[in-house]
Amino acid sequence: MDKKGIGIAYHEAAHAVVTFKLGLKIRKITIVPEGDCLGCCHHYAPFMKGDNLYSPSPATIERVQKQIVILFAGNIAEERFVGREIEGWEDLTDTEKAYQLACSLVGSREELDAFLNWLFIRAKGYINNKVIWEAIDALAIELIKKKELSGKEAFEIYRSALLSSTSKA
Repeated sequence: MDKKGIGIAYHEAAHAVVTFKLGLKIRKITIVPEGDCLGCCHHYAPFMKGDNLYSPSPATIERVQKQIVILFAGNIAEERFVGREIEGWEDLTDTEKAYQLACSLVGSREELDAFLNWLFIRAKGYINNKVIWEAIDALAIELIKKKELSGKEAFEIYRSALLSSTSKA
């Protein structure tokens, strides 16, 4: 597998690991191309029935924030693995989704920029955490081998990586 393909595994693994870190679950993770996507981390519905993004409750705002952090995590991890910024990353689907979600919660451009910057910094903090990166690495390696993992398989790899990291400390 070429470096781009491996980068996709790290991208999807980061989505999954940050999803788990934020207390959420996934159905499956794959690096098998699907439609326009080169890989995908299939989440359970990130929002609840009755969530109103244009008049959100505090719980809805928290769910949106988590979703945006998860969306940013993939690009950040892929860039870290590749060792440079991905060309044209501002046009990537995950970033577009994060932007659309954020637009539904904020009023001004200044507030939007600050909100997205804050959530990007949070996502980067997760990716740069040594323990989290070890979990991303373990999950990406297994994903490269198998191409697709169930949410349960991915969570077990995540949990094992965290336990292994804890025992080293």
